[in-house]
Amino acid sequence: MAEGNRHRLPRMNHMVNIRKADSELYVEILPDDVNANLVLLLDFQRIPTHKQFKFGTMVKELKDDEESGKFKVWRLQDKEVQNRTGSW
Repeated sequence: MAEGNRHRLPRMNHMVNIRKADSELYVEILPDDVNANLVLLLDFQRIPTHKQFKFGTMVKELKDDEESGKFKVWRLQDKEVQNRTGSW
């Protein structure tokens, strides 16, 4: 294993496109282990990194969804999204 790759954390990226102004961003996640050290990072118009991101949260700190209680949910209201359309 190369020296630089030894300390990299596994990660997964997704892009969400907000097309309408005054929108909210709603993230649902179903983790295998709710107590694992899973982190969600969001940024506008770029892939977030652990050094540069707009919003971040630990999955274990998220609330359960009200309908099934299975998913963890993260809701960013329009005031947090700041009326920005485009890639998140």
